[in-house]
Amino acid sequence: MVALKWILFIGSMWWVGTTLHTALLSLDWSQTTLQPGWLVMGFGVMTGSVASGCLIYRLLLTPWGYPVTWREAFVLVTVPPIGKYLPGKALSVIGQAMLAKSFGIPLATTTTAALLFISLGLASGLCLGVIFWNQTTPWLQNGGVWIVAGGGLLILLHPYWYRQAINGLLQRLGREPLQANLTWAGNVHLFLLLTLTNLLYIGGAVVASLGISNLNLELLPVAIGASCLANVAGFLAFFAPAGLGVREGVLLAALTPFMDPGGAALFALSTRLIQTAADLLFALMGWSLFLWGNRRGGIIKRRDLFRDQSN
Repeated sequence: MVALKWILFIGSMWWVGTTLHTALLSLDWSQTTLQPGWLVMGFGVMTGSVASGCLIYRLLLTPWGYPVTWREAFVLVTVPPIGKYLPGKALSVIGQAMLAKSFGIPLATTTTAALLFISLGLASGLCLGVIFWNQTTPWLQNGGVWIVAGGGLLILLHPYWYRQAINGLLQRLGREPLQANLTWAGNVHLFLLLTLTNLLYIGGAVVASLGISNLNLELLPVAIGASCLANVAGFLAFFAPAGLGVREGVLLAALTPFMDPGGAALFALSTRLIQTAADLLFALMGWSLFLWGNRRGGIIKRRDLFRDQSN
């Protein structure tokens, strides 16, 4: 399995790297200028995604008996995502569990929250991609596609089927069944909030890219849709840290029909840089806030993570 991951990762990086290099050679750099105003505006929009994520944590964990503070929610939203840049996507979940247990939240609750965030977050990102791309790609205007997508979403948000899917995954992982009391209204509410969070994060990155790339404003919807789909594909690519290579490849394939290859390559690289910079900045702020305000004896060590799960 490890060898397969390396083969897939190296192969995708080689293909994307050569494609980006060829595309950038055709770019007219005289038409590209740095515009700080768009960068500031985009980062401001991305900050809204952090605020939305904090609200989700508070609304989600409070009814379960663990009312996290805004500081704790900010730490849980900003620090664990850095784990996706390291080999093994599980590190972000492990980091979240360590931080959450330091706040007195048991592992079972953290696992449930993480699975809710990941599954509904991916579904919302996919829906955003379909919605924005539907304005420009004729094949998505087929009613059958919307029926299938809508039916799949209803099944996902239905408490019974969602619980069955999550418990099946937990059983494979050797974990306890889902303990939270899920409702259809609660699932829909969480899905809508995660959709807003994704829109602010991806939309902010696309807006910020206007300060670097030569993306036309009329292509803003398709760029947001392509970025949502690329981020989902990058997350699902188990062999690529932070979807490196996979995300850029999807963006190149999705944007090339609408803009020149050089512009698509510059957009892919600029949004990668912007998202990475934002993740690092938010994580630094969250870690600093954790160290400054922690009163519970520090972060739980990894060797103690799975001990005394009832606490």
